[in-house]
Amino acid sequence: MKPPSCLGRYLFLAEDAPTPRFFFHIRDGEGTIEDEEGGDFADLDAARAEARQSARDILADQIREGGELDGQIVVIADEAGLVLDEVPFRSVIKFPD
Repeated sequence: MKPPSCLGRYLFLAEDAPTPRFFFHIRDGEGTIEDEEGGDFADLDAARAEARQSARDILADQIREGGELDGQIVVIADEAGLVLDEVPFRSVIKFPD
C-alpha cells in the first residue's frame, strides 16, 4: 500500500526543521547571568546533558579557585525565554552513600 502523498510533504518539512536553540542561564542567590548566544541541540535531553556538563566545568573551576557552592542552577530556556528545565549544580556531584 502506498502512503498518502501528503505524508511525504510532512516528512520533508520535518527534515528541514531548524535545530532548536537552547539558552543556559546561571542563577544564584545574587542574580542571573544570561546566556545571550545559546546553542543548537537536537532536543531537550541533549540540552540537559550539556547543562550538566557545564555545571561540572563551572564547579571544577570554583573548587580550584577556592570558591563556595552557593545554590547555583543552570536554567535551560528556549528562544522565547520559556524555562524548560533547571539543573542545580549540586545535582551533578556524586556524594558517597
